[in-house]
Amino acid sequence: MALAVSTSNLKAVISEVWLGFVDLIFPPICLVCGEVQEKYLCTDCASKISFLTPPLCHRCAMPLMDGVCSECRDLEFAFDTAYSVGAYEGVLRDAIHAFKYKSQKVLSEPLSNLMIEALSANNRLRASVDVIVPVPIHLSRKRLRGFNQSELLAAQIGRAMKLPVVMDVLIKSSPNRAQIDLPLDMRKSNVEGVFSINNADAVYGRRVMLVDDVFTTGSTCDSASVALRSAGVREIHVFTLARSV
Repeated sequence: MALAVSTSNLKAVISEVWLGFVDLIFPPICLVCGEVQEKYLCTDCASKISFLTPPLCHRCAMPLMDGVCSECRDLEFAFDTAYSVGAYEGVLRDAIHAFKYKSQKVLSEPLSNLMIEALSANNRLRASVDVIVPVPIHLSRKRLRGFNQSELLAAQIGRAMKLPVVMDVLIKSSPNRAQIDLPLDMRKSNVEGVFSINNADAVYGRRVMLVDDVFTTGSTCDSASVALRSAGVREIHVFTLARSV
């Protein structure tokens, strides 16, 4: 008796066979160390990431030395708390640079997995949010790069954690110079007023996880949070892949 195979199942089988063939002919290369490995971020490189562990400042995710955060104690943020997976250095920095600036979109999966693992272990953050919003980039930059790295990370976190992801609520309405090109004291003014709200109803009264790739001074996330507050968001918890330390 012939077995009935749905079109979707057949496509999935063909896709799996094709990917297996491609991996056989062109095996994955770790995009950090350049060695032929089983993943685009190999186990050896991943083991070298400096993960952030308590005690950490709950406002800006900076590691604490003496119980008082000298980084943000004199600053006012529009977001409530901030969490990061690891220090923005070494392997993690190299992986993020390859992801963003060398268009290595395949790194979205291993990098988002790092965030998913950290979130799975953080009961406080998981219980504090009910919707995910990625930090947007300007349309011109998105066209040039081909994707928004924060959207890719947020989408995979949302699927894994079964949280809705709202892509269209926060808009980067004005282009600005890349933060990485600026000294720290110019970054706040560079992003002031560059975000606007498109769909306030999607986040009104809700607790938002604001997802971005890197937290340096907090200026970008703060500017995005100001816009979200204007939409009536109840709480904002920043979650980034890396934090400058």
